[in-house]
Amino acid sequence: WGVLVNREEIKNWAQQNQISTSALEELFSVLETNSTLHAPLQRPEDTLLSPIENPLPQTSLEGERYEFICPLGTGGMGEVHRVFDRRLMRTLAMKVIHKGLHCRQDRIHRFIEEAQLSSQLQHSNIIPIHDIGTLKDGRLYFTMQEIRGQSLQSILDISPLEQQETWPLRRLIEILLKVCSAMAYAHEHGVIHRDLKPANIMVDQHDKVQVVDWGIVKPLEQLYKRPDQEAQGIQSN
Repeated sequence: WGVLVNREEIKNWAQQNQISTSALEELFSVLETNSTLHAPLQRPEDTLLSPIENPLPQTSLEGERYEFICPLGTGGMGEVHRVFDRRLMRTLAMKVIHKGLHCRQDRIHRFIEEAQLSSQLQHSNIIPIHDIGTLKDGRLYFTMQEIRGQSLQSILDISPLEQQETWPLRRLIEILLKVCSAMAYAHEHGVIHRDLKPANIMVDQHDKVQVVDWGIVKPLEQLYKRPDQEAQGIQSN
């Protein structure tokens, strides 16, 4: 309920999800203590800006600035490499859009949207974006902090005995609280991750937590404007 809604929108949502009348009235009684209930959906002043179609000059920074070291992984939208930034003398991670996708305007828009919205979410538990540009072969890229650690999924996959010794419950709860802080910050700025799962939560050796892979991130205002069949695919529990 981190967005501005009104009663009619809540009633429509309840009807679609078969929420009982008694439960709905109880929900109203709780929300009425919050002034956000009475206003229609709108974008707060601090909501993040949507990306423009393609703000990037068709030039390459690869040869003069970044040195490719090794691949780190791959996903649905792109591949991630470890690179060395010759200007700032540091190692970074670079996400590059997959070959074959850089000619599709919808994929280009989504890739830029991920970089721009992620870069505006300046929170200690959200991976920072440093740079965006175009490689010599025409593919888009953006650079970000490289996280040297492991995913929460890999932590949960270890044996219960080892987990109890190395990852006690209190330590896991502290990780979860940091994730909740990051998500609350994003939601306050009108953005949802849409792919939050243990595999997209990274933890380093000092227990610094970073929520990664914002590849299908969307501003809430865009979700409300989409067709019903798409909006219904976004669920939470």
